[in-house]
Amino acid sequence: MNCGTGALSPLNYANSVIGRAWTLMSINFGEAKPGETFMASTGHNLNYNNMTFAENEEDSPFAPFHVGKGFGPQENTVSIFRGWDVLGLGLGKSDKMAEVLKNLPSMAPTGTFVMDPLVAKSLKDEGFTDKEELRAFFAEQTGRPPQMLHFIVVGDQMNPLWITTDFVYTETESIDKWIPKAGIKKDEEPLRMPSAVVCKDGICNLPV
Repeated sequence: MNCGTGALSPLNYANSVIGRAWTLMSINFGEAKPGETFMASTGHNLNYNNMTFAENEEDSPFAPFHVGKGFGPQENTVSIFRGWDVLGLGLGKSDKMAEVLKNLPSMAPTGTFVMDPLVAKSLKDEGFTDKEELRAFFAEQTGRPPQMLHFIVVGDQMNPLWITTDFVYTETESIDKWIPKAGIKKDEEPLRMPSAVVCKDGICNLPV
């Protein structure tokens, strides 16, 4: 799975196929029918292939999401969120993030930030040592329940962008038991998108 360049785009086969498979299961097994069980007035592209990606643990200054849920750093897990929408896309430090979160619609009591490693590193430079401190700060600034605030790091350090969503955390499950004992077989010439030129200095395009 892709956790770097374009991880939320359709330009990675694994992320896109898994998300599309989930939608197909919702249609075939979950009886998703417009006007009956699916009541969105217009719908949007997330209904098509969801938002499926791996967390960029290597470039994040914070502990991985699954570690915060009681799993070991080396465990392989899947975390599931449910939600309606991506509510904002922005630039800026913690005060700007809190301002945007505070002004989200009241129908979205939660707040899950999906942010590039550059944003996470900027927050670290501001003095936040872990996600618990982030959660406490945003809860104080916005009045939202701290247990409903989450932070996930994904991206390849090209742009310090963060996304606000109304995604509600559901659960995290270990998937180690699903991995073949002989390991995962890879094709000699696997289908991959061209490797992107990435910024690894941690400062490119970072706002001051």
